[in-house]
Amino acid sequence: MTCPLPDPGYLIKLKAQLKLDGEIVAESGSFTMGQELSSTTGITRMTGGWHSANNKPIAGEFYAFGIDLQGISAKQLESVKTRMETVKTKLETQQFEGLTKDGIIGDMLYAGALSYFAANDVNLKMLNKGKQALAYRQPSAGTFSTNLNPIYSFGVPRQVEMSGIMVDMDAVAQSLWSKNNDVQIANAIGQQVGMMTSAWEHRIPEMLFTNEENPGEAVSAVKALAIASAEGQRIYQVTQENVNAVLPVLNISSEVKDEIRASVAVGKKATVSQNNITVGGWTGVGYIIADPDTGAGAYRISGGANGGSFVFGMTTGFAVGVLALSMITGTFLGFLLAAFFVIHLLAIMAYSDMFDEGCFLLGFYVGFDIAFIIAIIRKAGNAEIKWEVATLVIALLIQNTWTAPSFGECGL
Repeated sequence: MTCPLPDPGYLIKLKAQLKLDGEIVAESGSFTMGQELSSTTGITRMTGGWHSANNKPIAGEFYAFGIDLQGISAKQLESVKTRMETVKTKLETQQFEGLTKDGIIGDMLYAGALSYFAANDVNLKMLNKGKQALAYRQPSAGTFSTNLNPIYSFGVPRQVEMSGIMVDMDAVAQSLWSKNNDVQIANAIGQQVGMMTSAWEHRIPEMLFTNEENPGEAVSAVKALAIASAEGQRIYQVTQENVNAVLPVLNISSEVKDEIRASVAVGKKATVSQNNITVGGWTGVGYIIADPDTGAGAYRISGGANGGSFVFGMTTGFAVGVLALSMITGTFLGFLLAAFFVIHLLAIMAYSDMFDEGCFLLGFYVGFDIAFIIAIIRKAGNAEIKWEVATLVIALLIQNTWTAPSFGECGL
């Protein structure tokens, strides 16, 4: 879902709160809505040590933590189902007293997390009934959350809009053995289990949060790879031997390429499509990083718009802005304003897959104002007037770019 009027994030201050059964057990900080934060979640397992996951939540997002130690009980699912039915009844009868964001949003997200683990546990039980392998849940954890999309200007969250639901299962594990002690069978089944755990990351949100009246589509790593394959894209298996040949032909983000390079350098194997895919309003790539010795893997997606399109708009706008002022002098004020509005109109009208009008405007404002400052300084005879005018134009530059996308959004 998308909010029609994004909130001005810089005007809203928030605290980080951790709640258990609706009670606050910890809180800290004062953050601007849309501010990028940092978090570390850890869980210990029977194999010893801690499994840690580092993430960057956005201030204003709501997270529900799901924990699966040795299986999700029917009582847990029934409890959250009862609470959700109570909330539904109150909303339908407009009895809003006693309703909280924990009851409305929290239980909905928590139900998603529990459903995800319950579905995976059922898969393991079905696997155990077969003749090839045995699998048992190890302590696992993950989150269902709201997903905010902040728009920054000079590092400040200017706008914040709701972009959907996010599933992040950082620590899902099971102990798995083949019944005849065949390591290759265990690895193959481990990969199959990994595929299923990834698939549930899109299936559960689709089942819980979409229907005929509210259609939508979720994305997981395996779904993204399947879509890329159906589009005719080449799917690469990246290893230490071919990484230098494969990465240059991938049209994906540099962050994903860097992660793949670092992973294969320590013996992992990566599976990735050549290009990004688009599902609804999401654009990104699905990829898998696996241990070839055990079959264990990380199933990831990486979203976001194509950085190349933003760079094109930004640099083009900058060039046009400089050119516009280079062709005229400070005395032709009417022509100057006319040129400004014509180019401004063209910027609004122009749009394609390789062009972003917002970043064009940002580039134009920067180029135009920088050129204007230089022209004033060169032509003004009084040094004091020079710097007064220059200061005014700098203020206009800040005001203009405040209404355009941030430099970070435009690939700079």
